[in-house]
Amino acid sequence: MNAGALLDRLSPGALLTDSEWVADEAQRSFGRALSNRDIESSAVRTLVPFGAMRIAINGQLPLWSRAAIEQIGRLGELTADWDSYGARPIDPHCAMAAIRLVLSLLGPSIPTPAIVPLNRGGIQLEWHRRGVDLEIAVQSPVRYVVAFEEGESGQEMEQAITTDFRPLIALLARISNGG
Repeated sequence: MNAGALLDRLSPGALLTDSEWVADEAQRSFGRALSNRDIESSAVRTLVPFGAMRIAINGQLPLWSRAAIEQIGRLGELTADWDSYGARPIDPHCAMAAIRLVLSLLGPSIPTPAIVPLNRGGIQLEWHRRGVDLEIAVQSPVRYVVAFEEGESGQEMEQAITTDFRPLIALLARISNGG
């Protein structure tokens, strides 16, 4: 089973099960380098550190996704009031939703986004390149807000989406390395 298949099984009503969360030390985590054999094996289970927990991803994890997923995992270290203005810790459900977004939509031609915490516990993925600003705020496991602005044309858009990511495909193409 590849990583996408695992995430496809996770409906908004059952985003995280006990088998997806592991509190033990990781056998395979981003704390050590994965070999090509690890990546190529369909039995690979990658455990992403997230605070005191680990997010388990079964199947092959594409190499291009590693940097973004590591950044998402590091946000789990943020505690309450991390911004000194009363910010909430990052919601693990939002972290899993952000990982789902990375694995579902991004590919080797899409640059790694900046991953930033949101003060209400969400996560934002951002790209600022080629005169385009694209921001995807993961506010909950089923609510995303997309903000797009292209300086040259003056085109702007802000839209809330749930689990239908199709509106993002054309926007991501504008920031891709091949686009």
